[in-house]
Amino acid sequence: MIFFFKFPLVPSFGGAEFHTLSLALEMRTRGQQTMLVTSDPYLFRLFEKHGLPRLRMFAGWEPTSKWSLLLWPATWLIAEFRLGKLIKHAPADSVFYCQSLTEKLVLLPQKCIFLEHKIPGRWLKWNPLKFWYLRRARTAKLVTVSQFAKQEFIKLEVPENNIEVVNPSLSVIARSEAPRQSQFTIGILGRLDPEKGVFGFLTSVIPHLPDAKVIIAGDGFEKKLIEQFIDENNLRSQIKLIGFIYDLGQFFFQISALVYPTKVPESYGIAAAEAIARGIPVVASNIGALPEIVKHGENGFLVERQEDWIKYLTLLQNR
Repeated sequence: MIFFFKFPLVPSFGGAEFHTLSLALEMRTRGQQTMLVTSDPYLFRLFEKHGLPRLRMFAGWEPTSKWSLLLWPATWLIAEFRLGKLIKHAPADSVFYCQSLTEKLVLLPQKCIFLEHKIPGRWLKWNPLKFWYLRRARTAKLVTVSQFAKQEFIKLEVPENNIEVVNPSLSVIARSEAPRQSQFTIGILGRLDPEKGVFGFLTSVIPHLPDAKVIIAGDGFEKKLIEQFIDENNLRSQIKLIGFIYDLGQFFFQISALVYPTKVPESYGIAAAEAIARGIPVVASNIGALPEIVKHGENGFLVERQEDWIKYLTLLQNR
């Protein structure tokens, strides 16, 4: 039996969730039994949609913020009791994929595979539990999603031999041919948070592309700010917010190009990989793992300067 654990402090929906799903689906095709145990409603629904076994469970508050760190003793007791009870009744040869910091610090590392969708950021580098995590990471097997992410963990002295790179599978969503749009349509897929750069992209680039449509799939802290920008500039006919989506195929069918304007390095970019697999060009920030996916001038363009967004999107629009 293969268990996937995830107990995030703040649930989100993005590439990490699809990577987890792709692993579970691949294991099912091999005849292996899987079970998701989570407090994340988005991941739970994704597994439910694909008919995969799942169990809702609360295991405390992931210790990745000031207030949740104060609750760490209580979280440890809750997780130790609930996960310990589950593991006790699991088959002896079970494997446990641990995605949130809670279970990585509670379970014995010999029984765990650390599934790291993120690069080490503030959640780890500034965390007082960092050394506890690193001590365990040097014993457990660690799976991450790109060579860039692997190098970031090596910098923290996680042994290179302990780290395996497994790129997210693109078999989760059926591929389709890139459609021919009557109007050039830019797609944005992901969380609408400041580090994703969506609001800055809209305000600085879209005014220079008045003939382009924009479809934004996702939600987050900047959603209201984006809606305000759309209303104040009378852009409802040009920019469309469609919220969270589970049918990525339908989203990709509507767009001519995907933009990925992240401001911070990321461990992967599954939205970019999915677009490229469908023959849709991607214009992305030249940071993090994105250069592993986007080959400049071949399947898209990598942006170094702000004016490059306009340059490359205009080039794609005029093809």
